[in-house]
Amino acid sequence: MNQELDYQKGVVSIQGKEIPVWCFVASPGFNRVDLSDSIEDVLGGHFIRSLIHSCRGVTLDRLPVILETGCDLEPSNAPFFAGPLEKALEYGHDGDQLIQVFDSRSVQPSFRERCAATLTDEERAEIEKDYPTVIHSDDGSMIWFTRLAYEDNRAASGYEREYGYWIPGNPAEALSVIILISSDPKRFAECLPPDTLTSDKD
Repeated sequence: MNQELDYQKGVVSIQGKEIPVWCFVASPGFNRVDLSDSIEDVLGGHFIRSLIHSCRGVTLDRLPVILETGCDLEPSNAPFFAGPLEKALEYGHDGDQLIQVFDSRSVQPSFRERCAATLTDEERAEIEKDYPTVIHSDDGSMIWFTRLAYEDNRAASGYEREYGYWIPGNPAEALSVIILISSDPKRFAECLPPDTLTSDKD
């Protein structure tokens, strides 16, 4: 479902990199998930299709951390979950919402899966440098290495396989677009640095 959206746009500088910011005004009570097509239509060339599978939705109160480091994660190399824009819109939608769009070339899966019979000690040691949690399959034939804690029930799950990522480098370099959504347009100017929003709808 497409909804005609009012929006503003601008740019923020995060660690020397200019990041486009798009601010959308959503009608109160409108299902945010249904905004995905409208947002993609507005962003056009700014929203490269290859980036769609690296969108992470959070609440707007995470913006100060993002403006400082390039992501909402603390530490910035912590594992996180991301997916298509439609999926990201499911999170943080009860109030003011923020979507981080990461360049899929700058993120890595939060796990590695290897066959136990062919994995050498040297390969295992190298993998465990980045994926320290080790989970064996029930029959012992496969080994799942992950950045998630062993106690996390999402570790070695289909959910992690589909949506689990981490950022091995500078998160500001991985971040491509910031999307803000609110039913109150005054919220954008309140939370962004002064003079960020330079233009409205063309």
